[in-house]
Amino acid sequence: MSVYVHRKEEIYFILLLLVTIPMYLLFIFTGVGLLILLPFILIPLIAHWINTGIIRGNGVKVTEKQFPEIHARVKEIAEVMQVKKLPDVFIVQSDGMLNAFATRFFGKNMVTLYSGIADLHVKGAQKELDFVIAHELAHIKRNHILKNFLVLFGNWVPFFGSAYSRACEYTCDAMAHACTEDLGASKRALTFLAAGPELYKHVNEEAYLEDSSREKHFFVWFSEKISTHPALPKRIYRLNQVFGGMNPAVSFKTTALFKAGLAGAVALVLLLGAGGAVLFSFLSTTSLYSDFVLDSEGTTELMAAASENDYDRARELIEQGEDVNVQDESGMTALMYAVYANYDLEFEEEAESYDDMIALLLENGADPDLKSDEGDIATVDIISLGNLDLANLLIEKGADINQEDGYGQTPLTTAVYQEDADMVELLIKAGADPFYVTSEDESAQSIAEDAELTEITALLYQ
Repeated sequence: MSVYVHRKEEIYFILLLLVTIPMYLLFIFTGVGLLILLPFILIPLIAHWINTGIIRGNGVKVTEKQFPEIHARVKEIAEVMQVKKLPDVFIVQSDGMLNAFATRFFGKNMVTLYSGIADLHVKGAQKELDFVIAHELAHIKRNHILKNFLVLFGNWVPFFGSAYSRACEYTCDAMAHACTEDLGASKRALTFLAAGPELYKHVNEEAYLEDSSREKHFFVWFSEKISTHPALPKRIYRLNQVFGGMNPAVSFKTTALFKAGLAGAVALVLLLGAGGAVLFSFLSTTSLYSDFVLDSEGTTELMAAASENDYDRARELIEQGEDVNVQDESGMTALMYAVYANYDLEFEEEAESYDDMIALLLENGADPDLKSDEGDIATVDIISLGNLDLANLLIEKGADINQEDGYGQTPLTTAVYQEDADMVELLIKAGADPFYVTSEDESAQSIAEDAELTEITALLYQ
């Protein structure tokens, strides 16, 4: 599951710690500071205990005897996600509000489902409910609740804590879908939160994303920046980006006008960040940095460098003899890390492309045909980036362009879905089979004809 962690989550958490730790030390080792610290911790904690106590005292606990079907799904999803201890799950009456959240109560994890969400169980939308449950279990898997407590004072920095929280939500969306494996249901679950229990199935997803992307007003932008959750259309858009769904030709990037309007705020951030940059630079040379960036699931330094687009570091590690084809515990390679990180560029203002990193790994023996435990294959994912130079490099290095990944996609079907005629032509010339029928019972030829892609259909019959 580590591959689905949004790269900004790790970065924001480290930076929040750099702000929070000095504050804790200052308050703990000064008498006055300790008097200030205790109310900031105890008052919210007591309020949390009271609210959670109300839920546990009045809510309906999901057990083997109470809503056993939901309990069984929670147990199955927790096993897939490798959540070692099953949390308590409660359903509470919500007066039509749609929400769910994970929390802790005296050391025990628990998930609360508002009745408006739990009603999905009786509305024949079990897969959508599975996504919601998996999302909350992902918060527990990533230990977000404890981490939020650790970086409490970092939230004093404007926009910082909410940015970290939004990155966590992207992570949990991706991890949830990786468990439920139904992209349509995952997106419908998010649309459900926008349109409600009766209309969500009738929402035109493409129009929803297009209309949202046109909302460029300052206060639309600002409302998201102070929110702990990304806008729902962006969450749907990102699921499409990560898992191969179709996105309309829209952009959620901010405009030059916003950049100019935020010049003063940027200047302030730079002043605050100057000191943090010095600390971060020092920290990056210590084992503390590796403790945060490299997790316990087999992530190597090369994988971390690939994920962060640190070209010089990656080249140095390769020259030192690090194996470019090592797989972590989920079967991901450094090449896959680089490709997945490249998907995030739609959400960056001035992001540097990962194309050079991908080329570096391929030139130094990275095997694009290795398959992860989830079925990811770098060959298919690189083709989806639409870069003809990288595609040519794949072919030059002997990649199998007729292979099928774990999601029933081949390089050619991916290019056809993206209506990329140049890529289709390149793959056909390299020997891709347009009539190969995948496990999803479709071929490049059938996809093109069903979508009435005349130009691409002609290329496939050449």
